[in-house]
Amino acid sequence: MQIFKLLIQKIELPQGYSFVKADEEKDAQRMTKMNNRKDFKHNEVLLRRMPYALVKQDGNNEPIAFELLDPSGIFRLQYTHPDHRGQGLGNAVERKLARKALKLEMIPYKFVEVDNTNVIEASLRCPYWTRWEHNGQSVEINILKPA
Repeated sequence: MQIFKLLIQKIELPQGYSFVKADEEKDAQRMTKMNNRKDFKHNEVLLRRMPYALVKQDGNNEPIAFELLDPSGIFRLQYTHPDHRGQGLGNAVERKLARKALKLEMIPYKFVEVDNTNVIEASLRCPYWTRWEHNGQSVEINILKPA
């Protein structure tokens, strides 16, 4: 699988940014708020028990870019602060998290909303992601939330 190339690939961040260890409770609160999700407890447990990738700007305690790994291997909650986009931070956290998952013998995967064309296009250009297809068409999965 081409994703195993990540195990030998160097992951560099722009100057002034660092991968850091999370303060589980505070960073889970910040991540939940930034991503407009209501699942703080779930995020906190993932930070405590599962691999994650978190970037902060040197001298700033706020998460700038992050992504969490669900126990099933799915990437979730990828986010880069709007003021810091376009610098490769989202790509870096994704590669860092994929590397951690692979070291645990998990095959990482992600769901991307059909209207998130920037991420879809970037994923298609990326040498280590493949899109699930059936009969030459991309597979779309509808995830429903109970009312």
